[in-house]
Amino acid sequence: MIDSRIEKVDLALGALGPEQLSRKAALWQWAYREMLHETLTGMHQLSHVVGIAEQVADVWREPVDVIEPERPYMERAALADRRLPQVRDGLGDAGDAGDRVRLWRLGYANLIAATLQGMHALAGKHRIERHTAAAWWN
Repeated sequence: MIDSRIEKVDLALGALGPEQLSRKAALWQWAYREMLHETLTGMHQLSHVVGIAEQVADVWREPVDVIEPERPYMERAALADRRLPQVRDGLGDAGDAGDRVRLWRLGYANLIAATLQGMHALAGKHRIERHTAAAWWN
């Protein structure tokens, strides 16, 4: 599943000049955390909507508190995960709770993987991987 939020972050990073590496790194890190938090929160809510919250409770962790900068880098709504309706629709087709649980877990893993892959590609594209992505892998 392609994460369309990556394009918004890419545009915001592109608006900063190449001499602003530390600002780019800060924007990237903030957006990365916000996007993962939005996906986590949305999937948590979705599990309640489809009645499988107890079965998948071991999958998520407590939401990460994101320290909001004095001036946010972007509108918070820009990072809302718009892929969740697709996951919900797929869950609605499942016959029983066990199938919904399996589909939910697969959907969650796919959403996170797409975000991680896209954000790490952006770190390389904007030449900030030494300041950002490398630290996330350690």
